Amino acid sequence: GQGANADTFCSRTGRSRNFVVLVTNANAIADLDKNAGTGVTTPPPGPGAPPDPGAGAERFISMDDFVTNPFVEQTQTQNLDSSGTGPPTAQQCTTDARLKGIVNYLKAIGPTDARYGNYFMRIGQRQSKGTMFYPACIPIGVVQANWREN
Repeated sequence: GQGANADTFCSRTGRSRNFVVLVTNANAIADLDKNAGTGVTTPPPGPGAPPDPGAGAERFISMDDFVTNPFVEQTQTQNLDSSGTGPPTAQQCTTDARLKGIVNYLKAIGPTDARYGNYFMRIGQRQSKGTMFYPACIPIGVVQANWREN
């Protein structure tokens, strides 16, 4: 198409909802839009309960852009490359506040004897405008066990 609406006709448009929830109970685990007033307020956890992700946690975020199906990529601590720069902060599992909060929450509810390094499974989606959106980072932990029978 040509004219004033060329971008509308030549690109995928729409509203996308990105859900970031636990698979065990569909509870929200992060404040996705950085506005505590739009999320759900969860009661304080009881004895032995997993930590509370905090007020403002949302099950989904609405985006005024079309995004692809999610994909998973393995990543590690974002060290600087040869040019002295690294990926943008919004893509880093350890420095972006939202992604870091999700990582810390998942570590807290994970196995108590797990050892976490700086490796993550980062969930990503491509947006129609050529940018990337990262809904969550999942920390990779190792639990050491002696499988030898005595």
